[in-house]
Amino acid sequence: MVTASLVARSTATLDSDASKRDQGDAEEARGPWLPADTVFQPGPASADSFLSFYASSVGRRRSFCGRCGTSLAYAAFPMPSGWPDMLDIVLGTIDRHDLDSEALAPERQLWWDYGISWAKSLTAQGIGSLPRHKNYKMNEVADSE
Repeated sequence: MVTASLVARSTATLDSDASKRDQGDAEEARGPWLPADTVFQPGPASADSFLSFYASSVGRRRSFCGRCGTSLAYAAFPMPSGWPDMLDIVLGTIDRHDLDSEALAPERQLWWDYGISWAKSLTAQGIGSLPRHKNYKMNEVADSE
């Protein structure tokens, strides 16, 4: 089960240098973890949430930040017979701390035939000989692992 606490407005402030952020403080300010299937359900507007929804087509629901418009997730309901319930979450909206956990490791790849060719190659073959940089400084190449 995927969990999320991304809907509560946060009072925490984070250092602009990600390496200096203290995850402990952010955890306390974030609040309790809730099951994602509970969080990503349409309901009445709440004073402590920016999570908004719209029906993009019959049986399809998308969620987004009502403050900035960022797409957050997509769900189809009901799922076809024999399919598990799924919630597609835009990974770019997830905190690094949570991405580093096994809870969000991909289980499968959907829509493969419609993928972008270079992204499919990277997925299937790895990044190979692409230069690796520790940070944004392109003149500093990282050691290979």
